[in-house]
Amino acid sequence: MRSALLVSLLLALTSSAWADVSLITNGRFEDGIGDWKVSKDDRYEIVPVKGQPFPNAIVFTIRDTDTPKWSIQLRQLINHDIASGQAFVFRAMMRSDAPLEPVVAIQSTIQPVQTLWGSKVAVGTDWQEVRMEGVTRAEAVAGNCQLVFNLAVGSGTLEIADVSLELVGGNAAASAAVRPPSTSASNPATAK
Repeated sequence: MRSALLVSLLLALTSSAWADVSLITNGRFEDGIGDWKVSKDDRYEIVPVKGQPFPNAIVFTIRDTDTPKWSIQLRQLINHDIASGQAFVFRAMMRSDAPLEPVVAIQSTIQPVQTLWGSKVAVGTDWQEVRMEGVTRAEAVAGNCQLVFNLAVGSGTLEIADVSLELVGGNAAASAAVRPPSTSASNPATAK
């Protein structure tokens, strides 16, 4: 009986040590902009979303004249140590009024800026779930890295909602490849 209890306790502790660690706060924009920072305050608004399982979205107006590509950014500081070779999952709901390809990245906040991971996301006109699994290429100390959306990628209106970034299962092998993004459109009848 005592050994069974000990084994159960060890399994519970081990499972919690490997549980996903959330790195983003206010990913549903329920508290407005909250911990997020925007590089051009005149280019966004928080709007309610109807017919979707998330309450709000942040909406950006992007113009072709917004250059370079990092001239419009949505970013949030990550207050967690990130190891090189760390596995993670990024998720968000996105749509735009014209095809756009914003870049999502985990970057250092100190000079020179180092990209720990990054990928373009093809965004269409219907709400779509963007889910990317990856592995970081470098390490960063808590407070010295951030999740960044680089948005100056054409012209249009881009909506972002329900953002999450989670570390998963400890460190992956440093040589593991970053998987390409996968997207799935939601029901177009409820997307508007």
